[in-house]
Amino acid sequence: MEKARIVIHAVLVALILAAILPLAESRAESRVRVVIGVKTPSDLETIKRACPGCPVHFEILEINAIVVEVPRSIINYLSRLPFVRYIEEDKPVRALREVQWNIEMINATDD
Repeated sequence: MEKARIVIHAVLVALILAAILPLAESRAESRVRVVIGVKTPSDLETIKRACPGCPVHFEILEINAIVVEVPRSIINYLSRLPFVRYIEEDKPVRALREVQWNIEMINATDD
């Protein structure tokens, strides 16, 4: 009887874990890599404090932007912050074809 009870508990634990593990994975998948543009360079630090635990991939100081991985659920919150200019998904970009140019083509020779 005791052996059957242990087996039943083990099966129940396995079923619970089987139900919980996909939820944990889906939460991990709900993160998205975004570019956040802010008004001033000091706002970059404010964004980092607004989203603790969000990995920063790049800081683009020339345009006051940061590339960060955030949970999808806080994107609307971040977009409403007064110092945020824009938030857009950081997607890969590819050229459609090779662009050919050289110094002569752009008339940048010394002559």
